[in-house]
Formats: sequence, structure tokens, C-alpha cells
Amino acid sequence: MKFTDCLKFAREIKGLSLGQAAKQSGVSKACIYQYEQGQVEHPSFVIVIKLADFYGIKLDRLAEQFRVD
Repeated sequence: MKFTDCLKFAREIKGLSLGQAAKQSGVSKACIYQYEQGQVEHPSFVIVIKLADFYGIKLDRLAEQFRVD
């Protein structure tokens, strides 16, 4: 599963809209949307940590999505 899909899936599993996820996580709605759509080429580590913590995703799971083979 790609990073973008992982974030969207985690949000949907929690049953949250973009707005709800933004309000509860402290990350802007626009930022979450851009991350989920793959519009951010180099995601901010701080934002990734915030979202991983909020969604309960282990950082090593997300880090797998950035591996270059």
C-alpha cells in the first residue's frame, strides 16, 4: 500500500471526514488532502509523525512506503 493510500485508509477506518481529521489532528484539511492525493513530493517529517500518531500507524510502516529499490 502506498503512503497516500495508507493515510486515506487510516482516516476512513476511523470514520472521519477530512475536516474532522484536520480538526482533531492539528494538521490542516488542505495538507491532509494534498498528502492523500499524492500532491506532496517530499512530505514534512513533522507532519508525517503527527498523522502517524493521530491515526495510530507505526512510523516504520509508513517509512516502508518511501523505500527506493
